[in-house]
Amino acid sequence: MDIVKTSSVHRNTRLAERLATILMRLYAGDILSRQQLMEEFGVSERTVFRDLERLAGLIELDDFGKYRISGALRQQMRQESLRRFAKLLGADGLALGEGKASFDMLYDALLNETVLIKELHYESMVPRSAQFVRLEHAIRNRQLCSFFYKQKRRLVAPYRLVNWQGFWYLAGVEQGTLKAFIVDSIGELIESETTFELDPAIVAEIEAEDGVWYSTEKQTVIIEVAAEAAHYFERRPIFPRQQLVKKWPDGRLHLRSTIGPSKQIIPLLRNWLTHVRVIQPVGLAQQLRDDIKNYLSKR
Repeated sequence: MDIVKTSSVHRNTRLAERLATILMRLYAGDILSRQQLMEEFGVSERTVFRDLERLAGLIELDDFGKYRISGALRQQMRQESLRRFAKLLGADGLALGEGKASFDMLYDALLNETVLIKELHYESMVPRSAQFVRLEHAIRNRQLCSFFYKQKRRLVAPYRLVNWQGFWYLAGVEQGTLKAFIVDSIGELIESETTFELDPAIVAEIEAEDGVWYSTEKQTVIIEVAAEAAHYFERRPIFPRQQLVKKWPDGRLHLRSTIGPSKQIIPLLRNWLTHVRVIQPVGLAQQLRDDIKNYLSKR
């Protein structure tokens, strides 16, 4: 029985790897024939045909008998890529305005080297790109996923791949709790044939969270920002779910931040240590002072 199960797992893994590779190449703009895929994977035409049938809706057959990404998906990708490209650059809220024309202007400026975007350090997905596509495919199909993570086998309903501070995370529900898993640390991935229903509340929580600190227990932090640093915090949110409470005549700011665990905000507070002060909660202010004392005692 164990041999049968192992063989089944290996077949499923090979299938997933083939589908991921096909999708990845089609997304990159390749046009593929069944003969190409037979030779590349060393499988029969019937197997390739079944693989392509599983991708129905995402791909289409052209007049020359070759496969490409479907026209509808290509159009969607163009529109979405503009929006995501602008967001990646932090340009979605710039004075460039809204719409395709504004994004085209930014893109042309980059091409002609009249602007320079710095400090965008993102993790390369190339070494694990097949696994990334497999996770994306499982999310699209709402398939439960089993994988090894932190020395434990997990069964997770995958909801979204999230890029936070340059690294990729899988936002998923394990045993009723929304969690974040580092994609590069996920091992022995198996997509189950069992599907799940999306919970709109979970989707809303993922989209609303500034990062990957998912928690049902939130706390409010009130922070005072010195006048000389206030413009940095007015230009863009630096703290999670940052809101302006009050701007004082002398230029100081009082900000509200909504967080999960304290460790979500402590590194940010440390970065701005000489310009910010925690007003509430008192416990967080004390924790920050203790951290500073411990750091200085080791110097």
